[in-house]
Amino acid sequence: MFQDKLFWPGLLSVIINLIGYVPYIRGIFKGTVKPQRITWGIWVVLTSITFINQVMNGGGYSAYFFGSTTILVTIVFLLSIKRGMGGRSKFDLLVLFASLALFELWAVTRDTRTTTIIAVMIDCIAALPTLYKAYIHPETEVYLQWILAAVAGFFSMLAVGTSTDYILYIYPLYIVIMNGLIVLAKFAGSRKKVTI
Repeated sequence: MFQDKLFWPGLLSVIINLIGYVPYIRGIFKGTVKPQRITWGIWVVLTSITFINQVMNGGGYSAYFFGSTTILVTIVFLLSIKRGMGGRSKFDLLVLFASLALFELWAVTRDTRTTTIIAVMIDCIAALPTLYKAYIHPETEVYLQWILAAVAGFFSMLAVGTSTDYILYIYPLYIVIMNGLIVLAKFAGSRKKVTI
């Protein structure tokens, strides 16, 4: 295992991911970070599905990242119930219903490649309230968590190795892109508040 060159990127993705969540969870307890409830609630189910898909598709050590993320996302969601934001607006409910419809499609789909694509679609929809919140209320998010999650997603891609199965790369690549967009939304929202 330790001699396997793919083990180290997988391990790095987990360590970087854990480091990123430390200030985020600390911020929740301090009251400075307020996770968006709908986003994190959907992500609990989704990361579990993605972890299973990575394992079933032979994702190897990249599955470590998704396994650790499932645990961390669940912790954040549980904390968000009391200390988070959102969950009742029309937009939040629309996101929730759209995600549930896609979950139903996922449940009747037997092909793991198709379910991975559906999972990315659900994740993208679920991230919209957090993207919006990061722009409107940038003070309720921290850069480090999202930056390190993107870096961890990159190392998770490296842990897949030289597999020619594109599906194993789709979700980690999406993680890099979406976390980068959340960073940009927070930055743009912070700049907007400064210039007003």
